[in-house]
Amino acid sequence: YSEDMIHLYGVNPQFLFQIPGVYLVTLTTTDKDGTDSDTMTVTVAPARANISFQAGWNLLSYWVDTGESPIENVFFEEWDNIESILYYSEVSGWLTYHATAPYWLNTLHTVSNHNGYWVNFYENSDNILTIEGKISRETQIHLNRGWNLVGYPCETAGLADSVLTGTGYDLLMKFDPLKEYNLASMDGMSENMEPGKGYWVHVPADSSYTVSHIFP
Repeated sequence: YSEDMIHLYGVNPQFLFQIPGVYLVTLTTTDKDGTDSDTMTVTVAPARANISFQAGWNLLSYWVDTGESPIENVFFEEWDNIESILYYSEVSGWLTYHATAPYWLNTLHTVSNHNGYWVNFYENSDNILTIEGKISRETQIHLNRGWNLVGYPCETAGLADSVLTGTGYDLLMKFDPLKEYNLASMDGMSENMEPGKGYWVHVPADSSYTVSHIFP
């Protein structure tokens, strides 16, 4: 699993493989009659986030961990169907990718599951974007004073107020294609943050929060 061998002990040892790959696992049992070992090969497939979208603008995120990866690698399944991808932070301002722009005009080159992204699709196709990565037990997200475009790196929905505990957030907005600017205010005390969605979060001071991955 890494450069060092991992040893687990006990009556019922358990281990969560987070990184895709092929691994050799040796099980050793000991009882009054002695010790016996058996080695097997375990193949770990990438985790897959299936994200629904519509033609036009969408405010998306993804829960699998891809690290800070090139946008064409993360969105490769629908890459030819994407016209634009936009991201904003108080530090960088707007970072943009436009399919028809020359490379030197595009300023958004990498993406991560910490962030939310405005993505403009040419057409519906099958309405599902699949992104592959690994599962992280916890993801820490930093917020800068002002507006932040964040993702929700968890496979199950969570009450927004609980997810954002300790941030002191004072405004929260979600995607709504029926509203002006495709945005609607969100009540963090009663509404959930959902996998596959992006959100605008406003905080009066720099802060951070941790999203613990909850398996469905």
